[in-house]
Amino acid sequence: MSEKMQADPNEITWHEGNVWSQDSNTPNAETSANDSELEPVTGLNVFAKIGLQIGKAADELNQATAKIGQLARALERNTPVDGSAAASGVFVTGTPLLLNLGSPDAGTFWEMQSFAIGGTEINITAAGSWGLYSSGYPTLAGAGLGNLVDVGNAMPGVFNYGTAQLVVNDSEYLFAIIFGGTNNQTYVCNAQFRAYNTIASQGQVTYGL
Repeated sequence: MSEKMQADPNEITWHEGNVWSQDSNTPNAETSANDSELEPVTGLNVFAKIGLQIGKAADELNQATAKIGQLARALERNTPVDGSAAASGVFVTGTPLLLNLGSPDAGTFWEMQSFAIGGTEINITAAGSWGLYSSGYPTLAGAGLGNLVDVGNAMPGVFNYGTAQLVVNDSEYLFAIIFGGTNNQTYVCNAQFRAYNTIASQGQVTYGL
């Protein structure tokens, strides 16, 4: 009976033809030297690229949003607001009547457009004379020719002003004083103005000296 001899692995003599090499289809095979320069496409790489693109888009969106907000604030700051103020009071013989129209908000100034003064309606005759003042003190003591901006002796009356002709700053009050009026008669005045932000004027603000 013949016996089948089994070779001892330790005695196998390896030749060049016996050298084992990886098959190109072998999973997780290492890339060759020629392929080392090519970036392998894997799920992690795809998600990383998507993440970078989303992050970049988010940054660009944030920058655009900030720019839009900046432009909106600049537009709001540089856009004037039209406003009006009115005051009324009853005249008492022997005492000048002061009608205070108020003061601009801090950081703004008024560019006057018109001023009206008289009785309660255009068909009511109102005796007396009046002065319009811009002063830091809305009192009889804060009036005087040094703060007078307009004057008249006919009521009712309406008076219009041009650009920068009459400006009231935020530290000043606009008020009228009626002299020689009719006892117990109601007098009314109102002002139409355009309010500007002081910053928007780029320093071109008229100040009284």
